[in-house]
Amino acid sequence: VERVKHDWQPRSLPQLVDLKKSLLLVDDPLGDARRSLFAWGGQAAKAKDGRMFAHDETRMSWGDTRHHFRGDFVCEVAASTVTGPQSGWGIAVIDPGREKEKDLKGVEILLNSDGQLRVQPSMFVFHDTLKIKPMGPMAVPSFKKNGSNSLTVIVRGGQTLEIFVNGIEACEPIRLPHSLDKPHLHLASTGGAKGSAVAFETFKVWSLLPQSPWPANAMEERRLPRPDF
Repeated sequence: VERVKHDWQPRSLPQLVDLKKSLLLVDDPLGDARRSLFAWGGQAAKAKDGRMFAHDETRMSWGDTRHHFRGDFVCEVAASTVTGPQSGWGIAVIDPGREKEKDLKGVEILLNSDGQLRVQPSMFVFHDTLKIKPMGPMAVPSFKKNGSNSLTVIVRGGQTLEIFVNGIEACEPIRLPHSLDKPHLHLASTGGAKGSAVAFETFKVWSLLPQSPWPANAMEERRLPRPDF
């Protein structure tokens, strides 16, 4: 993993993108078990009261693997710790590869309940040569200890990540060693103490391309190997 800007100073999200003018691709109704892309199978029971919950010590990464995001895009999730401590919640960006997941690549971008950021390999990456070197934990000054926090990731060219917490850049842009050419997106949680819980509140994706990358190849039926949560 390479940090791109050595003279880095944190920027605000509106300095880089105007999401109001960007093409909104996904605005997921996380709390609706009938409509949410994340409420498949046993995950539907986690959708309630307008939110999607992850509980206890279980490490999880789950989402809709039919939609692939090409080009430059922005993914944003907002969440709050219901009970803690919570070791990490956030976004997973995963390229399933072409050889029956043998060449799967991906990263998880996570915040814990103390306001620290980590970037680590996806739990689905099996080969050590495709795992990134973990980064963090890094303190995030813009994190709010109480209430909801937004985690926003700009993915440029499948290889550069720009990470923001509550609209303020949390670290230098990160250049991944492997390009994520056709990634799909997951919610991710690394769990916490027994009885802990995090509530995912919103999940949105915007394209930064002048035209939608969909429908071309957008609904490919590819499935990741998933643990039995």
